Amino acid sequence: MFNVVTYAAAVKKAKKLIDEHIRDIPPATDHSLGGVIVGESLAVTGEGVLSVDVTSTMAASDNRPITSAAVYAVVGDIERALAAI
Repeated sequence: MFNVVTYAAAVKKAKKLIDEHIRDIPPATDHSLGGVIVGESLAVTGEGVLSVDVTSTMAASDNRPITSAAVYAVVGDIERALAAI
């Protein structure tokens, strides 16, 4: 005899098991695999892909990381500027 389980019931059970055992996962370090908490300016897709939310413009009210192209547009060629000093 087969035990039929709906998708919703399986997801509910999986979430319950994860909640019960999540504290068993050690935090990730630079030397070992482990759990992480996604912080500000970061996003994770349903497939587990981590990305950084960046900006291409500089603004005092925006605390997201700025792209290197935007830094170059604001500051200019930093290598040339430093070489002139």
